[in-house]
Amino acid sequence: MEKKNKNKVEDLKKKLADVTGSAEKREIDTHRLRILDDIFTLKCPRCKLAFLDFEGCSALTCAGCSCGFCSYCLEDCGEDAHEHLRGGCAQEGGPMYCEHADWLVYQRRRKAR
Repeated sequence: MEKKNKNKVEDLKKKLADVTGSAEKREIDTHRLRILDDIFTLKCPRCKLAFLDFEGCSALTCAGCSCGFCSYCLEDCGEDAHEHLRGGCAQEGGPMYCEHADWLVYQRRRKAR
């Protein structure tokens, strides 16, 4: 699913680069790309740096700005998201530790909304 969505974004970027239609069509395509990128690419809530890897702990730290955030609801938790995840994410229900496949289920649900 992730790869399929990433391919959609890349295809749209290529189409956008090649578009020769009206200014209105280019603007619509630009907005469509931004929406797809925002929905399908998980990003740090503070600096918007994309993150792709998940290694079992849902309390993430951004490599770009050191923001601690929840991998489920993407809440900026200051320097450390562990306290936010004690007992699970209150907003999304995900546990602090889980297997990658289980974490992907939560992400698919979030993206579907």
